[in-house]
Amino acid sequence: MMTLVTGAELFTGNTALVTAAVLEKKATLKQLVKSWTVSWSGNLVGSILLASMVATAGTPRPTPP
Repeated sequence: MMTLVTGAELFTGNTALVTAAVLEKKATLKQLVKSWTVSWSGNLVGSILLASMVATAGTPRPTPP
């Protein structure tokens, strides 16, 4: 939900859209690689930040069986 609200892109959707644009000759291979790199890096940073916020908030951990 946060992705949609902020207007961000997930790597999977970005991969499909830009790859289709390259196949239709509406984008270059260089643009494809740049798009993948920026999207993947942003998703990595975002996931690390979210994980650190969850850890910092002290969310309950499951109890061992």
